[in-house]
Amino acid sequence: MKNKYIIGIDGGGTKTLGVLFDFDGNELHRVKEGFSNFSIDEKEATDNLSKTIEQLQNKIVDTDYELYIQLGISGASKIKETTTLERDFEKKFHAIVNLETDLMIGLYSVSQSSDQSVIMAIGGTGSAVVAKEGNRIKSIGGYGYLLGDEGSGYHLVIEALRRVIKESEEERPLSELSIGLMKLIGITSHRQLISYVYQKNKTELAQLSRFIAKQSIEGDLVAKALLENEGKLLAEQIVLAHNNFIKNNEVVIALRGTFVNEAPYVKDALKKHLDEHIKNYKIEETSNEPVVGAYHLAKAILVKG
Repeated sequence: MKNKYIIGIDGGGTKTLGVLFDFDGNELHRVKEGFSNFSIDEKEATDNLSKTIEQLQNKIVDTDYELYIQLGISGASKIKETTTLERDFEKKFHAIVNLETDLMIGLYSVSQSSDQSVIMAIGGTGSAVVAKEGNRIKSIGGYGYLLGDEGSGYHLVIEALRRVIKESEEERPLSELSIGLMKLIGITSHRQLISYVYQKNKTELAQLSRFIAKQSIEGDLVAKALLENEGKLLAEQIVLAHNNFIKNNEVVIALRGTFVNEAPYVKDALKKHLDEHIKNYKIEETSNEPVVGAYHLAKAILVKG
């Protein structure tokens, strides 16, 4: 009987994390590569995915085995031909391949009892919210940087840069944050800012969120207010999902993404808004990596199939 292996992939706007699991869920090897968000650059994202899978497959010592590859990719809904990508990877790696969004594998990484509903919010480079109750699943947001991404590192930076433009056009004194951002990116006027923004991709712009976070810790009230607002914006999406979809009394809210979990003031502002609008909820205290959700999703599909 052939041994079965599962490769789980968690791909986002900053990195691609891949893990090779045996069929029982034991981690055998992991690899990190560059971004694999299709909305940034579809070709480069595909190349990074391919490199990740290839390195993991090379760690399988068996000469004859069965392989299932579960992809959970940010921006997966924006790729034109998902079935083409799946078939191409199936031929290349001689495996069964399934492509889902990062939301879906994140959802399967959340531990809950049978009588609980789940709302998972991703606040990283981008943002999205997904709710699950029983067998029903509903997503909120996740429309990408052109139509949304409120409550993310990218959206924080865009709001800060918009403030630079607004202060300049209204001929008001620039805030310390605006001055610092302009110095950091090497410009002297808001006109130059336009060229800078349109030459950068989403991931590059989102990296400026670290500077804003640093300034807030050092006492910049404008930076703090911007961060708190992102927490509130993400919480508003959670509340929308709860009010329109969740019927059970108790709901588990799982937070995923470096921005919402590590940026100062964001999570506190999010919890404050939730306390005001949701009566019975609890924040997931210990969380699995989304890539573990890729394994659980794959296992569920294989067992069911």
